[in-house]
Parts: sequence; structure tokens; C-alpha cells
Amino acid sequence: MGIVTTAEFIELRYSGRMARAYRLIYALYNCFGWAPLVTGYMTGWMVVELQPILGWSKFQIVLACGIVVLLYTVVSGLFGVVYNQIFQFSLYLIGASLLLPYLIGHFGGWHNTVSAAVAARGPAFMNPLPPSTSITPLILLALFVQGFFFAANPTAGEGSTAQRFMAARDETHAALGQIFSAFLALVLRLIPFIIYGIAAAALFRRDTVAPELIWGRLVLKFAPKGLLGLLVAAELAGYMAIANAYMNWGGSFITNDIYKRLIQPDASNRRLAWVGKFATVGIVTLSFLIALFLVNRMMSWFLYINAVMVAFILPLAWLRFFWWRLNIWGEAAGVLLGLPFGYLLWFPLGFSQKPFWLAFFVLFGAGWAAILTTTWLTQPESTETLRRFYARCRPPGLWGPVSKTFAMENEQEVRAEFRGDLINSGLGVALFSSMTVALNAVVAGRWSLFAGCVAAAAVSGLLFIRRWRASAPLAVERPIAYPATSGKEH
Repeated sequence: MGIVTTAEFIELRYSGRMARAYRLIYALYNCFGWAPLVTGYMTGWMVVELQPILGWSKFQIVLACGIVVLLYTVVSGLFGVVYNQIFQFSLYLIGASLLLPYLIGHFGGWHNTVSAAVAARGPAFMNPLPPSTSITPLILLALFVQGFFFAANPTAGEGSTAQRFMAARDETHAALGQIFSAFLALVLRLIPFIIYGIAAAALFRRDTVAPELIWGRLVLKFAPKGLLGLLVAAELAGYMAIANAYMNWGGSFITNDIYKRLIQPDASNRRLAWVGKFATVGIVTLSFLIALFLVNRMMSWFLYINAVMVAFILPLAWLRFFWWRLNIWGEAAGVLLGLPFGYLLWFPLGFSQKPFWLAFFVLFGAGWAAILTTTWLTQPESTETLRRFYARCRPPGLWGPVSKTFAMENEQEVRAEFRGDLINSGLGVALFSSMTVALNAVVAGRWSLFAGCVAAAAVSGLLFIRRWRASAPLAVERPIAYPATSGKEH
């Protein structure tokens, strides 16, 4: 679409004074709402993991780590975010893996480790597939619905994920890089932590240790001094890798959607970079205040950040692209109501103490109701705006009143492209689902399941790569030609 931030998307998808005003509101909302809240949560998690090891106060950890993260995020920008994360992820994975021999050696080998966990938690603990006593069918359904709508970010393709696409050399690198990133996230980085979990299940009785404290307990109990320091560094690297991405993302709204758009449109890149640095300082300060005074009960915050916070706005991930009738008022209702309503329901109203799926479906249903009701009670976007967006983005779905104003061959091309996207998506889901289950099967010693999953991953992966190699982004590098914005020119 040729845009930098999701706030910029607002004026492409919608029009009028409300769209112009809402772009500013949305930029401020993300820069000083979403970004500090997520970063504050991650800071709070880091604090509870490091406190038992360092013996520092919450304020000391936040201050010390915050200064380090702030300095190098401000200095490096997007370039530093991307390249630092390569080093940080490697350090994180190496540090996490070096503790494994000490854990397994404590039990006398891997087989004894698994046997101890089964003795403590029962045979069902090593089942490689849900449901289980802790992951019920209703929780699975909620997670499936969330994944079905999530689309890389809660409202379709924004944020730190898009930063990585834009930092890539070309479309080929962006697509293949994200595939490789999914393998790292869903398989490789989980290996040491699955083993940590099994060892912890054998060592600690159920509900005797808070989940967020287990890592620190294991490190203190088993890591020798030299490794202890490396593990603390690895934990900091993991935290900084995510935190600086959100800080940089939040700053991009101030730079692109407020300063450049409203204050100094002809600002030099150097001036814009400095504006982004100052914005980052503000985000970091706010996130640390949230970590110090708001974040506690980490498992409740874990579910809130990863699911509850986005449940209300999930319908926008589809409606923005698949339904022509969605207007700026429906968009605003979803985004602006989602964060406060989710926080109110989860914390003050006590839904964090109820089954997770209940809060999720209440918010998900309320989001649909609020967005659709607001949209139907207000005027649709102008035909020219909808035509401009359709020509630029070529969305599938319910666009009949708009697509019929274009040539028939254009609509057929969109449908053919959509069918191809569905096939590619299905193959991608099959590939990574198979790899994830294969990892669980190895840990559980289910070798027939492992073999079947490897075969499924190989077939779906080969078909996936074959189709992508034949597609335009990978077959030939071509400049993107954006259509004119005037309705007459269409």
C-alpha cells in the first residue's frame, strides 16, 4: 500500500475530516497507549524474573535496564533494532540452552527427567496434543478464534512485524525472512523452555511457585556463577529485543503521523530522526511508570497482553479489508473502546479470576456489536475513497458495490489472487502446525506421531515453496506502481 504506519492507513481507507482527525488520535493512542502498555508489561516480567537473582529492588532493575535500553534504542533506530535482534536472539538462545545439561544431569538423564515429571503430574502431562486439564476445549476454541483473526497483529499487519518487512532488502527477503522467523519462534526458541517446564514440573509441586518465578528459581538452583551471569545477560537481551521494537514502532507515529504531517511537512530526515528519538524517550518513561505502579500478578497480565487486550478489536482485522461498508466511525469505535473496556473487564471487574475464554468471548462479541452498530448508524465512505483503496489494495470479500465499477477482468484477477492466497495460507498453516506438533512429539517420545508430522511438514513445505517460487514477488523483482487517487482517472 506504500505506507509507513497504520495511522497512515486511516487516510487511505477512509476520508473526510473525521479520518484526518482520527489519524492524529490513533497515532497518539498507539504511541502513548499501546506501545508503553506492552513495553511496561515486558519490563514488569523482566523484573520478577531478575529480582531473585540480583536481589535488587523493582525500581533499581527498571532504572538500570531502562537506561541501557533507552540509550541504544535512541542511538540505533530501526537499523539497530533489526541487527541487534540477531545478536540478542542468539545470546538468548545460547544462554537458555547452556543450563539444560545441569537440569537434566540433576535427574540422571533425560529419561529420568521425564519419568520424574510424569510421577509428579500424571501420565497426561506428557500428552503432546491438547486438550488437557489446564487447556480445555473452550480455551482452545478461544485461541483458535484469536489466531484466525490475528493476522500478524491485532488489526492486520501493523507494528513491529511490518518494521521487519520494510527493513528487508526486497520482497523476496521480506517473505522468506518471515517464514524463517516463524520457524525460530514456533520451534527453535521453544526447545530449551519445554525442557525447563518439564524439569520444573518434576521439581516444584503444583501451585506452590508462581509461574513467573520458576525461571529464576531454576537459574539460582542449578547455574554455576559464570553461567549465572550469562543467563542474566541472555534474559536482558530477550527483553531488549522486544522492548526496543515497540519503542521504535511507537516513535514512528509521532514522527510520521504528527510531526511530519502537521508541524513540518518539509522536515529533513535528520530532523525527523531526532523527533523520533525524543518520542522514544517519552514512551520509555511512560512504560517504566506502568511497570513500577501498575503491572503485578504477571500471569493475569500475560493473558491480558497476549489475548484479552486485542479481543475487542479483532473484527477490524477482517472488516477493514473484506467489507466495503466499514467506515471511520466503526473503526474508531473498535480501537478507542477496546483498550479501556478490556482493562476494565479484566482487572477492576475481576474477569482475570474467571476462565480465560469467558472474558475473551465477551470482549470479542462486544467488539463485533460495537463496530457493526456504529458502522450501520453512520454514513458509508465516499465512492471515490472506496475506489481508491480498492485499486491500491485489491481486497477480496464483500466489495461488490465498488468492484463492479471496475472492469470485469480486474475483479476476476482479484478473485484468482485470493484463491491463491488461501491455498498458500493453508499450506503455511499445515507446515508450521506440523513442525510444532513434531517438536512436542519428540519431547513426549511419540515417534510415530513425529514421523507423520515430519512427512506432513515436508510435503506442505515443498508445495508452499514451489508455489511461492512461481509467484510474482519471488520470481521477479518489480517496482510497485501505485494507482492514481482521483476517481476520474480510474
